[in-house]
Amino acid sequence: EAIKAKIINKPVVMGDIIEILGGLKNELLIK
Repeated sequence: EAIKAKIINKPVVMGDIIEILGGLKNELLIK
């Protein structure tokens, strides 16, 4: 939810999207 809010509340830059997706991917791999 917090991530969705961040995306909605600010202009999204491609780098931000990649960073968010990378972070989610890392979290899944760690778990």
